[in-house]
This record gives sequence, C-alpha cells and structure tokens, in this order.
Amino acid sequence: AMMLSQGSPAGGVYSGPGVTGAMFDPAAAGVGTHTLTYTYTNANGCENSATRDVLVAPTPTVTMGELANVCVADAPFALTVGSPAGGTYSGPGVSNGIFDPAAAGQGPQNIQYVYTNANGCTDSASTTIIVNPAAIGFHLPVPDMCTNQGPTALTGAIPPGGSYTGPGVNGTTFYPGQVGPGTYTLNYTTVSVSGCPIEFSTTITVNAVPSVSTSNFANTCASASPITLTGASPAGGSWSGAGVSGGSFDPSVAGAGTHVLTYTYTDGSGCAATSTSTIVVEPAPSVSLNTVSNACVAGGTIPLISGSPAG
Repeated sequence: AMMLSQGSPAGGVYSGPGVTGAMFDPAAAGVGTHTLTYTYTNANGCENSATRDVLVAPTPTVTMGELANVCVADAPFALTVGSPAGGTYSGPGVSNGIFDPAAAGQGPQNIQYVYTNANGCTDSASTTIIVNPAAIGFHLPVPDMCTNQGPTALTGAIPPGGSYTGPGVNGTTFYPGQVGPGTYTLNYTTVSVSGCPIEFSTTITVNAVPSVSTSNFANTCASASPITLTGASPAGGSWSGAGVSGGSFDPSVAGAGTHVLTYTYTDGSGCAATSTSTIVVEPAPSVSLNTVSNACVAGGTIPLISGSPAG
C-alpha cells in the first residue's frame, strides 16, 4: 500500500478502487488502470474534486530451480536457474552471476534472484546450494619391494575403492619387475561420500636383488665324509637340498645320483636371490671277501684272491 498525498489543497478525501482513507492498496485494486478521486470542501461548504488515473501493473512471477550440491574445490560456474532470465543473483560467493564455491565456503548457502519487468515491478525467489567440504584421505606406508617380486596388490589407501596411476601400475596392482630399482610416486584418486574428489599420492621403493653365484662341486662317493660347502658369493647365505645340513653336504644321506644344491642370499634390504650347483655322488661299490682258510705259522705264503670285485 502507498500513502496518497497528491491532492491539493490538503485536507480532502480520497476515493476509488483500493482506497482506504489516504492509503491506496494496489493488490486490493487489482491489475489495470484505476481512476482515483480527490474531493475537497472549503470552509464555506463549497466542494470540488479532481481525478487521476493510476496503472497497477502485474508483478512478475519469479522462480528459481534447484542447484546441485558442489564441492568447495569446484571451479566457479554461471548461475542460470532464475526465471525469467535477465534478473540479478546475489548471495555468498556470487559475483556478476557467477558462483564461486571456494569464495562461498562450505555448508548450505542461500542464493537470491531478483527480477524487474518492463513496468518496474519486482519479484524475487531464492534457493539453497550445498557446498561440500574438501575431502581428505591418506595412505599407509607401502612396504619396500624387490625387482624379482611378483605382482603385488596395492592396499592401505583411506578411503579405499579408488584407482592408482604411476609407473608399474595396472589398476590396483603394482609390478616391481616393470620399473627396476628406484623410488616411485603413485597417485591415488577416489570420491568421498559427498561426491567430492579425493587425490593424494604415496611412494614405493623397489630394491635390486643381489647378484649371487656358485660353482659346481667335484664328484664324491656315497661313502665319503661330509663335505663343507664353499665357493658361494656373497658369503653369509644358506644352502639347501638333499643331504644338506647347515653348511655341509653328507653324501651318505643324499645317496647316489646327481643332486642340485641351492644357495640363497638375502641382502640388507630384504631382497633375496639364489644360485644352484650340482654335485654327483658315485655309488659305493659292492665289496665282498670270502672266508680265508686257517693256516699254520710255518705253512708258507697264502695268496689272497677271495676279494670281489678283483683289484
């Protein structure tokens, strides 16, 4: 409603659609052109009046559509949900019709839209946009690996369920043999429960395996004494195989045949390598000696011929 003060001289009476006392209510009058009358009576009882038309224009119908949730790190974007087009947006993070999530800050933000039509009538609407906070994640340390280690599943990312990129990576599996010795950065990407991206990285160290060598052993006999195993480099590793106990080889335990002995060495980084040697164990001959007849001291020399095989 608006105060009517246009009548002169003061002290008269206003009348017409939407008029109550000296107040004009456009909503009560309704849309259209209305004639308002001002009547004045002087001290002599003489009366006169004047009229004036007033146009009540319709108020525009202004609406705002919904705004999808955004992340605080999202890029600024143009607001286009206000109708009719051509109005003005305002609110936290809004400048020249552009909404900047980082400038607005996290949480629900109220955005207003004001539109004025050609008649100068104004209406407004508002909506809420939720700015989700930046998501935070971390990665547990990845144990060192060795170049001869097989494909290894990558775990330890919080939150889980994302994907890795980087040298030697395929999906969530890391292949140490594809990259060689060195320290590598793996990038991890996933999405938070609110739909905001999470990105961080972790490092993984791949160590070279030691160079290990051995030499073959000379043939031995099944009845021979245990042999100390030597000739492996670098020193400090361990032997394994048939007949091996500690650092020695017992032919009688291994038995006749060709045996492969394995030498394993583990370096300070925990990487292990092996080398193999062969040793041939010859079977002991089957030897027999038949009974030798009793003899007399003065009986002379007796040839010993009952041993078998001859020689």
